[in-house]
Amino acid sequence: MTSNLWGEFVHQLDDKGRITVPALWRPQLAEDFFLCPGVNGNCLFILPRSRWTQIQETLGKVTFDDEKGMALQRLFGSGTETKLDGQGRVFIPPKLRARASIADEVVLCGGFDRIEIWNPEERRLFEEKELNPEAVREKARSKRL
Repeated sequence: MTSNLWGEFVHQLDDKGRITVPALWRPQLAEDFFLCPGVNGNCLFILPRSRWTQIQETLGKVTFDDEKGMALQRLFGSGTETKLDGQGRVFIPPKLRARASIADEVVLCGGFDRIEIWNPEERRLFEEKELNPEAVREKARSKRL
């Protein structure tokens, strides 16, 4: 399936710790998926099954003397497999909400192969530092599309 995980949406966390996933993204999350801490900021990742399977295969090859690989195993190991409920919502466990400073409002950002869930203020700070024009130009210089 071609990725359609792009765009940005603002949603409220309900009183049971759930957020609604935009309808546009739900087909890629039709089977179970993985919810975990993000690796590039104070956010959470929703990884569709196909992407999570790729990551599992890579992390499964990590040896005990690979400190960076072990750190990623630990990070992803604190995540959980889950699925959307009948209304297209996902429950975010309290520990993951606390890790990403999520209390009420969230920003959902498409990342092509993942969905990022952010506290709005954390997202603003991340954009200010990492997505300002100069930072993006510098990153683009080292990447060919």
